[in-house]
Amino acid sequence: MAPARNALLKNAKSVKTNHQQNGGSVPQARRPAVKTYHNYINGEWRPSASGETFENLNPADTRDVVGRFPLSTAEDIGHAVAAARAAADKWRRTPAPRRAEILFRLGELLMRRKEDYARAMTREMGKVLKETGGDVQEAIDCTFYTAGEGRRLHGFTTPAEMPDKFAMCAAARWFVRLDYAVELSDGDPVMEINSRPGLRQHRGHQAGRRYSAFVP
Repeated sequence: MAPARNALLKNAKSVKTNHQQNGGSVPQARRPAVKTYHNYINGEWRPSASGETFENLNPADTRDVVGRFPLSTAEDIGHAVAAARAAADKWRRTPAPRRAEILFRLGELLMRRKEDYARAMTREMGKVLKETGGDVQEAIDCTFYTAGEGRRLHGFTTPAEMPDKFAMCAAARWFVRLDYAVELSDGDPVMEINSRPGLRQHRGHQAGRRYSAFVP
């Protein structure tokens, strides 16, 4: 016990000396420089069109500025929406298994940095670490689940209301359900697709047989 007691006394003397050297005031820990963040739009970091920012404070210690963030405007939102619309078409045409690979990599990144993200969330909004860790884990689980769907775009057959019709349901990109009805009469087979409005109709020939289809 003596060595431990001596160590505590030595530490107490050191703290007292530092306290006296600072004129009796409590020493303040150095705070990191405040970082300024921007909006990520179309692959670029951009400041707000307003040129203004706001400070995000740690609710547990309002002296702690988490960062300065852009005070965005309707113009910034318009740029973000336009970029998302342009990217959506390219993403839609990317094969689902390929999209799944990208999501799997995202899930792995979240796993590697789970503790960092949890601590950042606690600092930003005041949740206890156990809860923010659960939030990050939920993001990991949802990402891996969604990535798995890239290999599970299956359909099924179902009885049709007409004796000369064959009906089936198949999943399309964006996981939009399409209902097919293929005519099995002596004439040319016709494929009818019932889905959301605003789809374009495409016609052509496949293996010497005419087909008609609506696609996004």
